[in-house]
Amino acid sequence: MVNISNMLSQKNRINKELFPDFVKKTKNVSSENMYLKTARGFSKSKAFAFIVSLSVSKSAVERNKIKRRAREITRSVFGVIADGVWTAVFFKPTIRNKKYAEIKKEMISLYKKAKII
Repeated sequence: MVNISNMLSQKNRINKELFPDFVKKTKNVSSENMYLKTARGFSKSKAFAFIVSLSVSKSAVERNKIKRRAREITRSVFGVIADGVWTAVFFKPTIRNKKYAEIKKEMISLYKKAKII
């Protein structure tokens, strides 16, 4: 059974209808295995989207595992992220064989580079 309290809240996720407008107003930051699109001022709350395309893995199980890990990493630093920041995290195919600790280190580094923490 999934423990809902460990997941990033639905209200802190970017809505699919708002996503195209969001992407037009973003700044990009990238690393070896992922890149971020960040925008400020959409609303007073923080919102995130995690995108793992079919090019990363054909298996939905693997794609969902990457997204769950990313949500947990983000949830662990959620308190220090500034309000009004919307961020989309896109994963590259090289992320597939990375361990949780490596993903966490790279995500936090990208968040700092994008100046959201």
